[in-house]
Amino acid sequence: MKYCLFFLICFTTHFYFSQNIGFLGRKNSVGVGLRLNTPFWYRTMINHSNWSNYGLFVKRNGALEIKKDFLDLGLKVNLKRVIARNCSIGLEAEFELFSTIYNYNTSGNLNLTETKHQKLNFFSTTLMPSIEFSSRSSIQPIGISQEFGFGITQSSLILKDYLVSGVKQYYDSNVEDYVDKDTSYMVSYNSTFSDLTKNKFHLFLIQYAVNFKKPLSQRLILNYGLSYNIRFYSYRMRDLMDQSKEYTDYGVLAEEMRKKLIRSFMHFKIGLSYTF
Repeated sequence: MKYCLFFLICFTTHFYFSQNIGFLGRKNSVGVGLRLNTPFWYRTMINHSNWSNYGLFVKRNGALEIKKDFLDLGLKVNLKRVIARNCSIGLEAEFELFSTIYNYNTSGNLNLTETKHQKLNFFSTTLMPSIEFSSRSSIQPIGISQEFGFGITQSSLILKDYLVSGVKQYYDSNVEDYVDKDTSYMVSYNSTFSDLTKNKFHLFLIQYAVNFKKPLSQRLILNYGLSYNIRFYSYRMRDLMDQSKEYTDYGVLAEEMRKKLIRSFMHFKIGLSYTF
């Protein structure tokens, strides 16, 4: 992310000898916090009739059970510098774990019906430079402010064995006919999606946030607020997905991951900042 570093260096150098601004004269802050998201919109799009019935299959005691998908959790770390009384710039990194459904027969030879697939887990990293404005009566980095950012998100599947269960026909010699039996398999994704780990799935991100910042001491600040994300991919990535999803599991999986990230657009965040 060379352009991110260039953005910070230019602004930091330009305002290094500026007037005495910031919180008690301190212009820099480093923060850490939680990023919470409830994928309501994603559930609604998956199940139009009754979103409350939507859930993800989790493995418990060797079997799959339905679990409601109420919360995705992430960690955010940022570094900010005040460049004017009511303006600051920063660089933020976000790390998120999330899960999504996967309704496809990935093995190709399982021949299952009524398939249930264990939820697929992903790890997502976002790097984003941002600029923040507060009202004329506020002094950065405290008070109410609006923040704008543009960055890139990189996501990949957490590779492990996932459980798939369903109904398969077996020949029963006692009745001399085929009968349906419940069965389950452990499917390894280490080889199936090895190309996904080599070619990370990327999305561009535009973020708008409303922040509330309250000083707890002379150096410590409580931060909380809401952020709204718009994620999109380039035309080149779209062409690659359109070409691959008809023939490979990679394209199908990438589409499920993309839909989850795009539809999970609103987040609540809370954390602490240390000024220096």
